[in-house]
Amino acid sequence: MLGVRLPSSAALDGARFLVVELLDPSGASAPGAFVPVPPGATGAIDLGTPSSARVQSLVAALQTAETDDPLVLAYCLLVLRAPGVLPYALFFGPLVREAILGSQGFAAEMDGPRSGKDGRTARLAESVLAAMASRRIDLGAWLAAGNPSPAQVEAMGRELGTALAEAGSRAGIGATTLMAAHGRAWEVVRTRGQRELLGLLPRDLGASIEVAFRGLGEGLAGTGDRAPPIQLGARSR
Repeated sequence: MLGVRLPSSAALDGARFLVVELLDPSGASAPGAFVPVPPGATGAIDLGTPSSARVQSLVAALQTAETDDPLVLAYCLLVLRAPGVLPYALFFGPLVREAILGSQGFAAEMDGPRSGKDGRTARLAESVLAAMASRRIDLGAWLAAGNPSPAQVEAMGRELGTALAEAGSRAGIGATTLMAAHGRAWEVVRTRGQRELLGLLPRDLGASIEVAFRGLGEGLAGTGDRAPPIQLGARSR
């Protein structure tokens, strides 16, 4: 088990995640880790399962999205698992941000014109971050998973949907509300993505992403408000 000691809270400066670069004994770069850091976290934390290519792709997506919002991260994970998407990760960051935080997407359904730390979207984001820190949503296992088939992507989307429903329940948000918000997010991805992005990339990417979103919606629909804990990515594929 690999671990790292967190820097001081001042050094973290409110960051929700750390990207940890690992070196092998020769000094060459080894697979890295993407680690959630919930508010008030101190001491040593487990790095989980290192994964080089997908850590780099996830960082690229979040950098272009210009946010470390846990919900944006969760949906970036969903999109990056779709077959064929990984090489184009940096193109999808802004699209996912718009789908989650934009005026027509997930947050718009959750909060309408309201915003701020007391809104439902913000509460859900903190609950998702806690789920990532506790491994109910296991970032390391998710990032390290092999290249999935469309059926496996749909199953993984269902796992993520179940985990998001559980996080919503902990934040006092029911699955019906989450499903409506997810539908708004998909509509943004479908319409804006088709108009601005997918026409420039391989034609089958749109279908791959639709499968991933459908799986997540099935996970939300199948859990109700009492979703059980889930180790996302822990099952054998």
